[in-house]
Amino acid sequence: MSVTLDLHPMPTYLHATVTGEYAAEEMKRVLAAIVSAGQRHRLLNLLIDCQGVTGDPTLRERFEMVSFALQPRINALIEGRKIGFRTAVVGTPPLIHPARYGMRLLVERNLKVTVCERLEEALAWLGVEAGVDQQPAGPSP
Repeated sequence: MSVTLDLHPMPTYLHATVTGEYAAEEMKRVLAAIVSAGQRHRLLNLLIDCQGVTGDPTLRERFEMVSFALQPRINALIEGRKIGFRTAVVGTPPLIHPARYGMRLLVERNLKVTVCERLEEALAWLGVEAGVDQQPAGPSP
């Protein structure tokens, strides 16, 4: 089973729903597509819902994802651009590491990211009130 991505641009954030069995290269492809869609829709808040993803990434795979997620930040710094995405990821263990190592590494490098186990918590962190800003802004890409 491969990883699937469903994108829904909302008025103030991009809602990405990811489902399937975790595969490192597939997840990198999905993350790149989410960032691209956020840029295309000019939405700086990203909600990545991984509650439908199963699997237990190895420690190496986790660090590779952190490195991959940092690459756009590195590119922006080299080019003198700012990266302004605020990203909330929703998932549960074992997909999400209980100690949140990856998130801590990203935050230490000034990325605005959080990992939550509940959708409501992620929306609140993004500043989205339940029931507000949750209607799609237009057709899905």
